[in-house]
Amino acid sequence: MPEVIDNIKVGEYIKNLLKERNMTQSDLANKLHISRSAISQNLSGKSSFDIQNLMNISEMFEISLDVLLSLRTDEDRNIISEYERLIRRGLDEIKEISSEKINISIPDLYGKVFVEYVIEYNKKDVFDYLLNENIVLFQNTHSNAQDVYLNIINYMIEQQMNGFINFVFRYVREYGSLKIPNEIYEKSIIEGLDKYSSPKTINKLFTLQVKQKVTYLKFFKVNQSLKVLTSRDWAKLIGKYHAENLLSILLSTSNVAEYLNNNI
Repeated sequence: MPEVIDNIKVGEYIKNLLKERNMTQSDLANKLHISRSAISQNLSGKSSFDIQNLMNISEMFEISLDVLLSLRTDEDRNIISEYERLIRRGLDEIKEISSEKINISIPDLYGKVFVEYVIEYNKKDVFDYLLNENIVLFQNTHSNAQDVYLNIINYMIEQQMNGFINFVFRYVREYGSLKIPNEIYEKSIIEGLDKYSSPKTINKLFTLQVKQKVTYLKFFKVNQSLKVLTSRDWAKLIGKYHAENLLSILLSTSNVAEYLNNNI
């Protein structure tokens, strides 16, 4: 997910999508419930689509936000990453490569690791295979590691995979909490959690504590407990995205009064 969005390129890309589907700008305006003039401004790059509308557009045209926002130049489109070639060939061909010899954690020429293509192409069978074989998906030293973590967590929540907790655990150890700097991911993850089918897993998420060794004065090592988020942070996110199911689960957690009093 790019830190800086090129509004002009995004607008041109959406115009092409409209043309492919014989849709007009007025059609898009009606579907998004905004004015024709606002759509015109957005598509010309003079203003940017808000986050909700970008998500609606990605769903409407059945593409990921990553594809919509991380656009390649015309010159780049003829250059296909080996990772992209591999994901297009499918799971059977991937299985022919010994799991010990698969090295997919190194970014390609576009700065993406293999698992990002797996998610982009929604290849859940390949994703499951990579997890089951304990293949290293990316390195924490990767410049976009934080976004890759969030991409994986978001995808696993969308797919109702309880294993997302393991990646939340690793994220918290690396970054200190589940605070999400990218608002697009923040919205998607919180809304996905609100629809999650296992209250027990969400309850575990609320109460999970991550142990981390911290060195003080270069000599003393102590264990400290990190929460995924404080209840204050959860409350803010729940209110921001009107996540009523998350609120009911939070309020039903054991010792919730003490939990809230200690953090709000």
